[in-house]
Amino acid sequence: MMLIEELRVELPGQQEQVADMEQRVGDERAEEEYDRRTEGVPAEQAATIAVEISNDRRKEESCPPRAIRVNPARKGLRDG
Repeated sequence: MMLIEELRVELPGQQEQVADMEQRVGDERAEEEYDRRTEGVPAEQAATIAVEISNDRRKEESCPPRAIRVNPARKGLRDG
């Protein structure tokens, strides 16, 4: 099952969840950043960049999501 998750294979009848979409978007963004930063650099330096990107992703994923503050007065909502 882990191989299916890592390869991002959708099984018949399986619906994509919001968390899965967010993960895929984050992965694609990280891959694009890696490609941009490692173009034309030696393999050793590319490996260092990959570790940096991985550490940054790990830090982002370990932080709780930021709360979104909504001001009811600005939305035209009233109490009660």
